[in-house]
Amino acid sequence: MSKILCTLSFVFLTNLALACTCIFRENLKKAQKDNFEESNIVFIGKIASIDTLKWEFEIEPLEVFKGTVMNQNFKSQLSSCSIFPKQVGDIWLIYSNQEDQDLLYISQCGLSRSFDDPFTMSSGSSSPPPPPIQKNDLINSTLTIELNLSKAKIKATKTLRKEILVLRRLSIRQSQSKNTSNKPSA
Repeated sequence: MSKILCTLSFVFLTNLALACTCIFRENLKKAQKDNFEESNIVFIGKIASIDTLKWEFEIEPLEVFKGTVMNQNFKSQLSSCSIFPKQVGDIWLIYSNQEDQDLLYISQCGLSRSFDDPFTMSSGSSSPPPPPIQKNDLINSTLTIELNLSKAKIKATKTLRKEILVLRRLSIRQSQSKNTSNKPSA
């Protein structure tokens, strides 16, 4: 009995130590503002390569909203709380912090997400819980799940689209304020 209790305690404590603790934000607009302010590089990027042996991937910036990118691809490595893309060629909205010259940290707790899977950890665009499956009507239950997921994905994609429009406006404002502050005084 004590061996089982000891083993369960070890497994529980190990999982707790490796777990990622994310702050669930009810207000998506506030989460977007906070993620933008907390990140030093925000951009849309394309997954250029994935190395599952080294647990790292490379991402090519396509459109930069915040930060400086010098025609370079970035790398990111898997950690206990980072994202890891599924497929080369996927397009992502990335909120990140630069750890090194070409190394980014991209938290799974933030709003970084794939265009193919645009759900976030915010209640505004999270995937819906599946309805209970009725054993006597498995086909209808499965179709209901798929329909609800499709509706949620459309909503999340619209949210992502609006977010990108906001990021473009913020980026324009930032570049305009830099231009006016860099002009010499008369």
